[in-house]
Amino acid sequence: MIEETAGSFEELAGGYGFIEAPRSAPDGSQWFSDLFGASVYRRDSSGEVQAMLTGRDWVGGIVMDASGQVLCSGRGGIVALDPATGL
Repeated sequence: MIEETAGSFEELAGGYGFIEAPRSAPDGSQWFSDLFGASVYRRDSSGEVQAMLTGRDWVGGIVMDASGQVLCSGRGGIVALDPATGL
């Protein structure tokens, strides 16, 4: 039997309930949701994490569309966010 070991990992953000849908954006930021926390977050290139959408239940999918908007699934459908403002 071959035994493999994983390399080292860097924790980019912590303290969340259940992380889902991690995505890297063209600007180098990372987006992710906290399924239990009902929020979508963006981690910028300096490492700062900002809540971009709160009160959004069950976000399990995030994708960036051709126009640059961030599309987030969740309870009730899909919402589109401007990545600069979160609106």
